[in-house]
Parts: sequence; structure tokens; C-alpha cells
Amino acid sequence: MLCSPASAVIDDDDANRAEYLNGWGQYDDASSNPSGFGGWVFDGVAATAGTTDPRYTIASSTTLGPNATGIDSGGVAFKIHEDSPTGLAGASRFFDPSGLNVGETVSFQMAVNFTDGFKGFDLLDNASNNLLNLNVGGGAYNINNETTLIGAFASYQDNTYFTVDITQDSLSGGSFSILREGSVTESVTGTFTGLARSLKFYNGQSTGPENALFVNNLSIVPEPGSFALLSALSVLSSVLFLRRRRSGLNAG
Repeated sequence: MLCSPASAVIDDDDANRAEYLNGWGQYDDASSNPSGFGGWVFDGVAATAGTTDPRYTIASSTTLGPNATGIDSGGVAFKIHEDSPTGLAGASRFFDPSGLNVGETVSFQMAVNFTDGFKGFDLLDNASNNLLNLNVGGGAYNINNETTLIGAFASYQDNTYFTVDITQDSLSGGSFSILREGSVTESVTGTFTGLARSLKFYNGQSTGPENALFVNNLSIVPEPGSFALLSALSVLSSVLFLRRRRSGLNAG
């Protein structure tokens, strides 16, 4: 989805924003609406706003390799990499104030190359139960914890990036679609059970620049029907205002 022209955007964020010019820090939030995404929350970093850590940086996703298409905005994306054979890095984003609303869709892009260790994203509920997971590791791209799944991803390709759309269809569950592009184009769709409260992006037990995980172009949009209704109300309000103004001028 990623902010199509026909969709109103509740909130969005990307790495090419002024708030990240001096680094990507704990609780940083350059999103456009405080009622959409909460600030970034880093694992293993002091709970002090603005604290930076070399595992969480702003860089170009084209550094994944010579064939990398990348998911940059303005030449940069969010980079998550422990760069250690034993460590783990995790960066979370909560949906404020209490989770995705019914009908809302969260979208983002994620780029990878080497599949050493493990990296990907978790969709979590308020109790940190895992509702949906895409894990990259051991030459495979696996969907886990889903309720239903249609499709599968083929084996390793050095140029791989994903566009993920997750919709909260009801208070008890939702649907998702994940498009893989780069060296190959393929997609999966499915459903999950539960109410989404946060996303966590993680990367562990791998070394070298080709094993980094990049994330970018996050957005939350309402269901299409809500956008159409809001647009209609806006147009109606404008029409009524113009009519009142003309009536006032005529009366004068």
C-alpha cells in the first residue's frame, strides 16, 4: 500500500527526516502524528531519550551489496545490525495509543541480503504475544505464527526487499500481504489472530555489512471507506461554507 494517492495517511515516517540528521536515538519519533506511531524503542540501550548505539544507525540500504536495489528515501534507511556472531539487536515501534484500530493498515519496507543468523520482524499484541513473523535465516524466508497462509518465498537471492501491508480487520484478527522484489518478484498473503499493538524489527548472530537489516517507509492508513467518508464530509463542509458566504454577500 505505502501511501497510495487514494489513501489518507494517519501517520508515516522514514529515515530521511530532520529528526534523524544527528543520529537515530532511543525514543526518537519523526512521524507526522503522535496518535499513530510511537517513538522507536531499542533493546539493550539506556532508557534515556536520544541515546544512540552503533547497532541502530541511518545508512543507505544499497550497502547490502553491489546488486542491492535498496529501499532508501533521500539516500538513507534505518539500519539494524548487531554485527556479532552471538548478539541480538531489536527496534520496536508501538501503535499509539492502544494498538491498530479496526480497518487500519500499517505498511513498511524491509531489505536484506545475506541470510546468516536471523533477522526480520514480529507483529506483537499488548502482552507481547507474537501474532505474525517474517524470519530471514539459513537461506530461507519463512512466515511464522500466521493463522492462514497462501504462497511461499523461494530460496536466497542477494537482492531482496519486502513491502509489507498488515490490516487489522477486526478486534480479533487481520490480514496481511508481503511482496518480495529485487532479483525475483513473488508474494504471500494470509491472516493472523489478535490485536496488533507493535512491530519489532530484529537482527542477530551475524557479521559483515551484507547481513544488515534495513527498514524504511513506514505508514498507517485508514480503511478506504473511512477516507471516502472524510473526503465527502470535507467537500460538503466547503460547499455549505461557500453557500453561506454567498448568501451573506447577497443580503448585503
